[in-house]
Amino acid sequence: MRVPVVQWSLGKLYRFVEHNIKPEYRECFKELLDSAYLLHRYFYEGDIGKAEFERLWEKTIALLEQARKIIEGA
Repeated sequence: MRVPVVQWSLGKLYRFVEHNIKPEYRECFKELLDSAYLLHRYFYEGDIGKAEFERLWEKTIALLEQARKIIEGA
């Protein structure tokens, strides 16, 4: 089984948020980037336990839902 690895620049994503997201919503999107980055890293490195990975997964999903609501309300 092959797993695709997507190359992305965290700096470019932060700049996108900084220049394209209203100031009152930026913190949510920055937290989402931080959480997703850690989730991505730990998924491929496999150096945290299952419980911590699941905690981080739930946090990321909650932030994603929050961001979705912001986008839908825009």
